Amino acid sequence: MRSLFIISTEREYGGAERSIEIVADRLQRDVKLTIFAYSTKHVAALTKVLRPPSRVIRLPRGGKAWDTARSVRELLVYIAALRPDAILTNTNLSAKMVAAVAHVLPCISRRTFIYVRDFMWTDFDRIFRSLNRARVLIPGPALLDRPNYLASYLAPRGTMQWSMVGNSVCLPTQIARSNASDGYVLHLATANLFKGHYHLIRTAALLRDRGVPMRFISRGAIANPALWSAFHGLIFSWGLAKLFALWDAVEDPSEHLRGSLCVVVASISHFGGPETFGRTIIEAWAHGKPVVAFDAGGAHYLIEHGHDGLLVPEGNVEALADALQLLKQRPDLRCRLAENGLAKVRRFFTPDKVARDLRAVLQV
Repeated sequence: MRSLFIISTEREYGGAERSIEIVADRLQRDVKLTIFAYSTKHVAALTKVLRPPSRVIRLPRGGKAWDTARSVRELLVYIAALRPDAILTNTNLSAKMVAAVAHVLPCISRRTFIYVRDFMWTDFDRIFRSLNRARVLIPGPALLDRPNYLASYLAPRGTMQWSMVGNSVCLPTQIARSNASDGYVLHLATANLFKGHYHLIRTAALLRDRGVPMRFISRGAIANPALWSAFHGLIFSWGLAKLFALWDAVEDPSEHLRGSLCVVVASISHFGGPETFGRTIIEAWAHGKPVVAFDAGGAHYLIEHGHDGLLVPEGNVEALADALQLLKQRPDLRCRLAENGLAKVRRFFTPDKVARDLRAVLQV
């Protein structure tokens, strides 16, 4: 049986970790997985998924700070002793750690695959210098759009070889296709500057002032407590307390998805954005829900406007309000967009499909 090391170490928990958790069960059917992680939440989720001989190893940390040097030393011992057939780095910190190991074991470069998932990476020069024979993976073409970022390192502009492997989503056992027009608009996003909370609060106010009030629920991790408080201040000062709920992250959003009218992705191309893929989009489709999104980043490539979702100009609150009002008034449109989105998920984004694609690239 071929062996694969997945280095999934990062100080926070998010979509990158969730992506590995979803695909791990399919991968381990034919590949021995050893997954290295930091996050307690990530380790717990992987422990539930993995079966022997696959396993999860929590790398050490010291005190209140992550002891990266100690983790690198431990990782070096595991790689030297077990000699995996392939190494997949799942986060920026993971890639930095494997690049450090490569100073001692330069032969691992040709077995390493560097998955770049967002616009927040640093130290590309150092990573690619140490792992110059590695292959870069990306979830979608949005990562190639930003000048002076990743694309300058990838062939044909640069020397790094690369492949595209999308994310996957689990399909629920039962898919709720509610046509009720009184459902809420669901926004699943960490509370930071690029996820579009401000635009969404303005949209809720605009719809109310038009005489078409719609309920909004926004759930996500509190990345910035001061910003979180500022958003709540806006909601209160604009008289939206009964229309806009801003809550902390939920472990499993399935219940919220089932009760929603639609899902909105309001991410913008600043402050670390936009979305590079659009996990929330495929999660909505998997639950039979239509999606409205700003035409930026991953949404631009994932959604076919008018076929499986609605795209509106980035940052345009009037257009976003128009699209949400249209969905509220058109149950036939909601149904058609949701059905076509679900069909796309079943064709391209199931765990089985993505696991096959990933194995083909990794050659394991």
